[in-house]
Amino acid sequence: MAATLRVLRDEGIGSLTHRAVAREAGVSLALTTYHFATKENLIAEALNLAAAETLDGLRAAAGDEDSALTPAAAAERLSDMTMERLGDERLAVFAVVELSLAAARRPDLQPAAGAWNEEYHRVVARLLERARVPSAAQAARLVVATLEGLVFLQLTEADPRFEQDVLRPSMLALVRALAGSPAGLG
Repeated sequence: MAATLRVLRDEGIGSLTHRAVAREAGVSLALTTYHFATKENLIAEALNLAAAETLDGLRAAAGDEDSALTPAAAAERLSDMTMERLGDERLAVFAVVELSLAAARRPDLQPAAGAWNEEYHRVVARLLERARVPSAAQAARLVVATLEGLVFLQLTEADPRFEQDVLRPSMLALVRALAGSPAGLG
């Protein structure tokens, strides 16, 4: 599946074929077609795997504890989650972006994209609840939309100062505003 994700990242979903994956993985074409009968099976499995890996990383970065967070600490966790995605999980980020775009055109991929979005919103809403943000589930939609826009921006621009100049100040300002916290407090 890693080879499939690399093809997705490097060439896009339109170039994803059994032959391209076999070449990238250094295996025979017969092996890829044995495990994935159709190109659609290959795409769906790769995108599901990428979404699952990304969500595992988001859950880990968000933390499982129930302790309260300050808005600043929640913003820090959101930034950490995003930088984790753009670092170690960068390959999966490309696949999730591809999934989102493909799902807009292909109804068969909409359940996978919907599950990814629902869980992403749930993880962010839980983090916002811990920071005592009112209407955390609704606020999570704004935070996720902002984060995904910033991720897309960074994927296209590769700004070396993205984390310190864009991501962290944006998340801090947004979470503080949502929590009703003055700029100088928690």
